[in-house]
Amino acid sequence: MRTTLELSNHLIKELMSVEKWASKTQAIETAIEDFVRRRRLDNLISARGRLRVKDVSTELRKLELHAR
Repeated sequence: MRTTLELSNHLIKELMSVEKWASKTQAIETAIEDFVRRRRLDNLISARGRLRVKDVSTELRKLELHAR
């Protein structure tokens, strides 16, 4: 998707200095992906103790054995 943005030159230069990106687009896309991944992880960590998780590892092992 083509988008026009006004970004801080300082931030773009700093982002580009972190790693050798092929383009500014790649650098910004990677930065956005990293931000989203970190935010999702933060949300998951903040839900710790409030989620019920059922251990299905035994059932999965049985299914894997039968699939062979």
